[in-house]
Amino acid sequence: EENNDFIPFKNIINEWYAKDISKKIRFTLDNKAKTGEPIRRIYPIFGYAYNENNERIIDPETSKIVQLIFTKYIETGSTIKVAQHLKSLNIKTPSYYNAIKYNYNKTKTLSQPEDRLIDWHPDTVRSIISNIEYTGTYITAKSKSISFKNKKRTQSDNPYIFENKYPPIIDKEIYNVANKLLTRTRSSHISMEENI
Repeated sequence: EENNDFIPFKNIINEWYAKDISKKIRFTLDNKAKTGEPIRRIYPIFGYAYNENNERIIDPETSKIVQLIFTKYIETGSTIKVAQHLKSLNIKTPSYYNAIKYNYNKTKTLSQPEDRLIDWHPDTVRSIISNIEYTGTYITAKSKSISFKNKKRTQSDNPYIFENKYPPIIDKEIYNVANKLLTRTRSSHISMEENI
């Protein structure tokens, strides 16, 4: 509220301080990323849980769903059919498990009707199949912030990859087969005559 000549200087000093703190935090987080030190997120990737050291351990309940997704996808070659199959079995979506296990958006999620909680989207299925971390790989520094003033994060060009860091939910061979199917384009196996 002061109205004097020192306010611009105070603002500059405050900004320098914020920038300096930001640099120190970035340096610390980057060191953790380089060494593969586990960092606890709000919730782990679907299929895993955390132990007391923030390391990934297999979640016996949700890991079976991940395995089912891979198996069914290799069998059908369709993320839509996998999503329909999960829905037919009344299997809850990742958002439901994040709500009940980690209290993430709990009130909002659990207030939804039952059919919304089992409404699997093909994109969710695709993101699970394409995630190499299900083979036990740990990837750090996948994204970075532009600056301390801008909270928006961008994809990192050089993430740190640690293979066989954690117990795998999916065998690498199964992962490779599923992802080979995933990269096929529609045009490669649907002719124009069938798609009039």
